[in-house]
Amino acid sequence: LLGEWFLGCLLLLYLLFPILKWGIEKHPIITAVIIIAVYAIGPFVYHGTIPTGNYFVFRIPEFAFGMYFIHYGGKVKWPVALVSGGILAYAAIADLTTVDVLYKNTVVGIVTFLFVTWLCTFIKWDFFYKICGTIGKYAYAVFLTHHVISNEIVFHFAGRIFTRLENYIF
Repeated sequence: LLGEWFLGCLLLLYLLFPILKWGIEKHPIITAVIIIAVYAIGPFVYHGTIPTGNYFVFRIPEFAFGMYFIHYGGKVKWPVALVSGGILAYAAIADLTTVDVLYKNTVVGIVTFLFVTWLCTFIKWDFFYKICGTIGKYAYAVFLTHHVISNEIVFHFAGRIFTRLENYIF
């Protein structure tokens, strides 16, 4: 059902939180190497029924990224923002159809977060942050509603190959 895999994934990730927190605080490099290795190799050896994009083990890098980000100060310097923006631009124009969606989602998600976080350092308008706070309160419900609507639209267009422009419009 809608949202159940996501809630289950979050619960499992939060159960791992104490172990990840300990690893990030006591052995940050070893922990990162293990997370990256499981993420990089795991989808090739995993043969379960849960899609890789929904399997909580393969969502650990995004979860751990947030933990590392906070642990190391939560700031984005301009060189990181520049690289993130470059990756976003490349992802927007490149043909990445042969890249597994799991890897695309992780990389695009992380670099988008870094770039937007950097951009927000230039916004000094309190009203902007109030708007974002309000949107944040309702984001999950909107996210679920969006998926219901998207599923209906996708069902209507099933079997059709969209151009890159049509994908952006969609």
